[in-house]
Parts: sequence; structure tokens; C-alpha cells
Amino acid sequence: MKPRAPGPQLLAIAALLATIVLSGCADTSGGVHCVPPALSLTPSTATAGATVTLSADGVKCQAGSGRHYQVSINHLDARRPVGEVTPASNGSFDLAFAIPGDLPAGTYDVAVSGSTLDDCVDPDASCAAYSIVLIVDDTTTE
Repeated sequence: MKPRAPGPQLLAIAALLATIVLSGCADTSGGVHCVPPALSLTPSTATAGATVTLSADGVKCQAGSGRHYQVSINHLDARRPVGEVTPASNGSFDLAFAIPGDLPAGTYDVAVSGSTLDDCVDPDASCAAYSIVLIVDDTTTE
């Protein structure tokens, strides 16, 4: 019996996997693609003027090696820088910062720039943002 050639579905799946692996947000430093660790924000709801802590646990790659992150609070087209941090080589960090006192109540993104996610070089790729939601509440606690 003669071996069968791969079917069109198998070829399509192989092409899709190759595209996913080889495109998008690859590390342009010549290293292996490494996604930074997930962010956490404590507390995630606070009043203007309160202090919150942005954190990321480490991952098993060099997500933070040679990096310096800038952190900002973003809403629509407005960007408010709130701090900078140098992560450990595995990408872990903790940064406590005050929410600007004049920030109105609402939902904001706390965004981190300078991570490996910023290295996305494919203009057709859907590159992820490195951010987490912050809710600024207008109530005060006593």
C-alpha cells in the first residue's frame, strides 16, 4: 500500500501553527519569545489619592532582563505617568504608587510599557497590551 499524502486540513493546521509560532510578538533581541508575567493590582478599586501596589510574579524565562518599565494610568487619550520600576530578570516586580488626587471616578487602565510585549514587530499581528484595570471610586472610607 502506498503512503497517503497529507490532506488539505492537515496542511492548513501546520501552516496556522507555523504562523502563530513565527509571527507577532517575537523577542527582537534574538532570544526566545517570553511573555511577561500577569499583573495584579492591590486594591483594584480605590479612591483618588490612595496608594495601590502593582505587582507581577516571575516566569521561567528572562522576561525582565535588561528592561526598565514605565507605569501610567490611562483613560481614553489621556496618559498619566505614575512611576517606574526595574523588574527582576524573571519579570517580577512590585511598585506602590499614589493615584493622582485629581483623578475623577471611573475605570482606567494601569499600563506598563517597556516589557517584551512592546517588541511586537509584525504590523498585522494582534499584540497584547501589558495592563490591568483600576477602578477609581468617588466614595471615601472613614
